[in-house]
Amino acid sequence: MTYWGWRPVVCYIFISVLVFGCTDEDTPSTPEPIELPPVTLTVITPGLNPTRSPALPSVSTISPQITLSMTLTNDLYPLEAAVQTPTCYPTPQNAIICLGKITNTLAEPIGRVSLWAMMFNQQGRVIQEQQVFVLQHVIYPGDFAPYRILFYPQNNEDLIDQFGGISVVVHQSSPVSITPPPIEVENQTGTQLEQHYLFSADVVNQSDTALEQARLVITLLDEQDHIIGFRLVEIGRLSPNERKPVEIIISPVVPTSWIRHVIHIEAQ
Repeated sequence: MTYWGWRPVVCYIFISVLVFGCTDEDTPSTPEPIELPPVTLTVITPGLNPTRSPALPSVSTISPQITLSMTLTNDLYPLEAAVQTPTCYPTPQNAIICLGKITNTLAEPIGRVSLWAMMFNQQGRVIQEQQVFVLQHVIYPGDFAPYRILFYPQNNEDLIDQFGGISVVVHQSSPVSITPPPIEVENQTGTQLEQHYLFSADVVNQSDTALEQARLVITLLDEQDHIIGFRLVEIGRLSPNERKPVEIIISPVVPTSWIRHVIHIEAQ
């Protein structure tokens, strides 16, 4: 049996990303259509290794016809952040999971970040949309945070056959006064198992002050720098100079022979 029990279809979607910021004007009562450039959708057909490009990929170009249904509030922070267009994969339940990342290009930390994701069919019509919250409490300057989007079929629709592309925009964010905690992650190891990735390390509080609500985010990336999995782990309280071992198993969405991990640590 293969990794999912079937060979996944990997969709690489290349689309420009819009970033919304503050405005002093009132939000119009009627949403305005948003014109986006054509989307090039590359479909890796079933029966091929999802970690490699197929010899004859199926490529189609569509023009999205998008009208934002969300309301943009005036207190949005003008975030100049880069949102990586996610890579999307079908699941055995006929759902679609999309993984991507948002990078903080500002000179100060940001938090309370949420995104707005729109999935459209092959005719460019939006068929599902949702708000997505970034799990990390803070994104430091130059760092990124992973995000995950799940689209489920509705009314017995065949979501995978309808899928034409996805657009992700920044919905909101705020500046935060949070500095990196005095924590070191030592003795890191990453081991690729048959269908999982085993991460282990020692989390060390290097200060003489207790730290509360310590959290660790481990993100997995492939050779193309695509997010293929991540996990948030609540570590809890760290006493002064305490060393706490952690061991975490993460399941990548697709099998691959090369994985690297990136860690993010935060605490109060």
